[in-house]
Amino acid sequence: MEAGALASAVVLMLTGTLVFVDAVEVLGRRLRLTSHATGALLAAAFTAFPETFIALVASLSSDSVRTEIGVASVLSAPSITLLLGFPVLAALGAVKGNPERVVPLYSAFAIGTALLPITTLLGSGVVRPVGLAYVAAYVPIAKRIVAEEGELMEGKELSIAERFTRVRHTSIAFTQAVAGLLLLTFSADQFISTVSLSSSPFAVAMVLSPLATCVEEVLVAFYWALRNKGDAAASLLAGENAIQATFVYGAGLLFTGAAPTPQGVSVVPVYVLAAVVLVLMLRLGAVRASGVVALLYGVYLFVWSRQLL
Repeated sequence: MEAGALASAVVLMLTGTLVFVDAVEVLGRRLRLTSHATGALLAAAFTAFPETFIALVASLSSDSVRTEIGVASVLSAPSITLLLGFPVLAALGAVKGNPERVVPLYSAFAIGTALLPITTLLGSGVVRPVGLAYVAAYVPIAKRIVAEEGELMEGKELSIAERFTRVRHTSIAFTQAVAGLLLLTFSADQFISTVSLSSSPFAVAMVLSPLATCVEEVLVAFYWALRNKGDAAASLLAGENAIQATFVYGAGLLFTGAAPTPQGVSVVPVYVLAAVVLVLMLRLGAVRASGVVALLYGVYLFVWSRQLL
């Protein structure tokens, strides 16, 4: 596995996502969405594209290894945001606003993830309908997010493309988002091609895929926290997990047509435990104490790193 090619894929994926997020922040402001909705819906939806695109690109090939990597990218997606991002943000006292607002999102994540092992028992003809049901499950979650009251999103007036062209128009911001999307597609294909050369592609993808596809939303969340937008930061990470446990899981099933293996769903207990602990801590008002969940990321790395040996 060439380190240079993998690093190039990661850089392109990060660049594409950041271009995406910049446009989303501007679009959220112009749509007069709350900071919660901008983080939990728009930003979360757009930053969920990398892992979704890896699954999509993988499904376009008849190569079983690439399909395996596509499934791994979906299963590994929550590891960074759930086990590391939100807990560290909370431990640092950067989660502001109303922390309980994200409780329904983590509850949805726990339920969607807990049901995932059932798919390993399904026949191939049932996998895609179940995937569609997972995707549809995100609709009521999105409606609830939009209906939540709160302060409107504040921030950039112009997207990168608008500043470059010196023209303020929503179509330009949207075009910037499309450009980021195309870059994500290309980088996802490069990532899959590189990882598939390794001796243990599934395990490598479980460890490295989140670093390529999900670290950007953690960086954006910390960036928002530094700008005193802790509410949007927490909403982004929680919203990301909610969309991962519904739309992304569903898209993975739909695109690949393959249910995760028992080996793959071995991460489920760790994810569900993390989500349940976060829900309990947030309901008890012990926001900083929820940082203890970050210890589970060490467990996650230990389990999958052993399979690389």
